[in-house]
Amino acid sequence: MIAHGLTGGKLYGIDQPHGQFTPERCKLIDYYITSSEYGRQFAASAAGIPIERCLALGMPRTDKYINKQKGDGNTILSRYKRAYLYLPTFRAKYNKAAPRIDYEYLNSLLEEDEVLVVKRHMISKKRMVTKPLTNICEVDSMQPTTPYLLDCDVIITDFSSALFDAYFLDKPSVLTADENDEYLISRGMYMNYPYEYSSRFLSLKNNEEKLVELLRDAYNNGMTDVEKLCKERTSNACDGHSSERVVQFINSLI
Repeated sequence: MIAHGLTGGKLYGIDQPHGQFTPERCKLIDYYITSSEYGRQFAASAAGIPIERCLALGMPRTDKYINKQKGDGNTILSRYKRAYLYLPTFRAKYNKAAPRIDYEYLNSLLEEDEVLVVKRHMISKKRMVTKPLTNICEVDSMQPTTPYLLDCDVIITDFSSALFDAYFLDKPSVLTADENDEYLISRGMYMNYPYEYSSRFLSLKNNEEKLVELLRDAYNNGMTDVEKLCKERTSNACDGHSSERVVQFINSLI
């Protein structure tokens, strides 16, 4: 069996017993393909195999991002100068909704050339934006995320690995920090969240003005050294040829 992960792409420690990565299933893994050299150590820990069997061949899904830019996704985000994408993760572990945002108030803070698109996790059923607003909308959760990543200028997320797709596209981030302690206890992290993942983070609840401030800062100043280092750590084996290397490796085993 060959496992494949955006490692340390996943924010959380997949060696923790959760979801598909149970200790029993990890015992079936012969090789682990990662998206970075840095991530090989985490893959080895997760799968319980020698690091020599953890190969930094890249993440095939990033191949389609090469030479893409804003507008190539053909989404509503591309129509605005400053486009923000909110991708909250799924919270089944502790049966909670995403942090509450006063979307009506947040909408009043946005200017004409700004838009916020909310795309909840596909498993989450309850809509987050319940009223029509001029500069905020929620899109179908079942739509592909890639077009929206291409067209946004800044991503907002919490513990989602979509963060690393955004970094690969040189999109800066604002991270939410509402449930850090609870999440760290239940899942664990590879690196120090949120400090080693982004230099912009906040608690979303009752903090709409600060959110807009951080979004505009991210738009104006782009990725900071923290984000750039995180990108290097999580995707330095991604160069547009990941699929080729993975296929070649599989063929070498046949």
